[in-house]
Amino acid sequence: MADLNTALPNAADRGPVSVLAWEVVAFGGVFTTEERCLVVKRYAAPTAAGRVCAVGVLSRLPNGQPPAWAPGVVREFAAVPTDKALEELLNEYGWQSALEPGELVLRIGNIRPNVVRYAPRVTDGGVCPAEWKKGFGRPAPTQMFPELAPHALRK
Repeated sequence: MADLNTALPNAADRGPVSVLAWEVVAFGGVFTTEERCLVVKRYAAPTAAGRVCAVGVLSRLPNGQPPAWAPGVVREFAAVPTDKALEELLNEYGWQSALEPGELVLRIGNIRPNVVRYAPRVTDGGVCPAEWKKGFGRPAPTQMFPELAPHALRK
């Protein structure tokens, strides 16, 4: 968890970091496979600004050298964030929209452009109910992650 902690604000704080949800997203060879996670860091003591936790979406390329976690969207909160606030954070990152089919246009000099279509898919992942309960004191809102329903995961 130390590598996740360094990607979040207030890294010197010794409060616990928990993974709430995680996914491995494959892009059919068009892009490198990406790992991403929703994490919460509960501060051991409130910050000078009165913040008690940070929640962020972190991502990494597992085949990168080194495969370091980078913050996508991170927010600090003065109280436990609501599900609505978490949905807004996920939407700002593009958690669901990143799974929509797309196309990449390759242009090399004056050669006719080549269009490559891709359909991202979640090949592995999960929601961590115990960490959600520990971090927020409530059950995990699994409807927030429909792509993680058992029938939705595809290898």
